[in-house]
Amino acid sequence: MQRRVSTLALGRWKTRVAYVRSAIDLLRAARGYDRVVLVTGGVELFVLAALLPRSKTLIAADWLMPASTMLDRSRLLRRVRFVVIRRSDMTTLATRFGVTDARFVPFPASEPSGQASEHEYVYSGGWAHRDWPTLLAALEQTGIPAVISTGHRLAAPPNVSVVDQLSPEEGRERMRSSRVVALAFSETTLPSGPTVLLDAMVEGKAVVVTDVGGTRDYADDDREALLVPPGDVNALVRALSRLWEDSSLRLRLGTAARERASGMTSERFWHEVLR
Repeated sequence: MQRRVSTLALGRWKTRVAYVRSAIDLLRAARGYDRVVLVTGGVELFVLAALLPRSKTLIAADWLMPASTMLDRSRLLRRVRFVVIRRSDMTTLATRFGVTDARFVPFPASEPSGQASEHEYVYSGGWAHRDWPTLLAALEQTGIPAVISTGHRLAAPPNVSVVDQLSPEEGRERMRSSRVVALAFSETTLPSGPTVLLDAMVEGKAVVVTDVGGTRDYADDDREALLVPPGDVNALVRALSRLWEDSSLRLRLGTAARERASGMTSERFWHEVLR
């Protein structure tokens, strides 16, 4: 296992250079192995696909598909075996890169803490493809107190507290103490992970989430969560108010969510990737 240095704090071009360097390091390390698994990689996958000997099997799990369309004509990725964590990525891979044999494997949930509680606030967090304007507008209309953890600068109403992006464990702690978890996403063909959703589900929290790729594969409406259409402020207001006021609904959704997420283990994920 070789862990790449984080590129979150780097600019666009420095990130690309880091990806290429990472790919070169992987090429050197891969000489003694028959299979190479790239997890949550980026554009360096093209470098590996072009330069890794054909005798090697190249697997990409949860690939961070580039937004640029400059690489769409490339057919290098046809040699890669893809594992995706949302089914909509299968269509995008086929349309953009000619990859038609991707396999969906549910992303693993974290281990439950067993310490969830209910305090008087809604929690939301994360950064990838979040629809903060819709969420902030809905929270302002409801007047419900909320805590948002994000790396973005947001002009929030008085009932919403915006804190810096927390570490995964700090974010989970804030989430575990909330009454409701609200996750608003923008519809996109780019990969967005279900990490925060699964964190909430495995803890048995009541969740309101946008019905987009990356969420609809993990929760069904009115069964494990309340799903709302993208960009629909009024629908989000109704769902938030309903969950905030109805303790029996929160319990029902949270119980079903915990049960479903409990089957999404790291062991199952890696078994499917390696198989």
